[in-house]
Amino acid sequence: SLNLAQYVYFDMTADDLKFNNPFYERILNETVVHCGDENFHAAPFLSMHPDIEISNFASGILQEKYVLSKSLEQKYTKEALLSRIERLLLELRREIIDAELTAILKEISASINDREKAEELMSRYKDLKELSTTIAKRLGKNLR
Repeated sequence: SLNLAQYVYFDMTADDLKFNNPFYERILNETVVHCGDENFHAAPFLSMHPDIEISNFASGILQEKYVLSKSLEQKYTKEALLSRIERLLLELRREIIDAELTAILKEISASINDREKAEELMSRYKDLKELSTTIAKRLGKNLR
């Protein structure tokens, strides 16, 4: 069974996707590398990371800013949590793909004198647009 970091990593790499922010990509990759370590727990690993930037980031997101009353706390079953994670990954995937689509359009405009490159980019654009449309349908969103 996969832990959350492994699940995210394998889900994203299946479509050759990466975070737009190299910092987040580095955190994910380092976490996945150490997932197999005995008694590994991501929270202490990241909050005590030798890279102070990672340590500060992890400590900041792990810190409870507000204390909720017991009645307001969200409790998830394993299935509900998995469903929520899958949806969030689909939303993330769509954001990454849409950003790449925008970048490809700019590249196409810039490569107007290089027909071969423009055709490659248009093919990539078409493939990503189809993937974005499929994801949007799964999310139940209006198509752009």
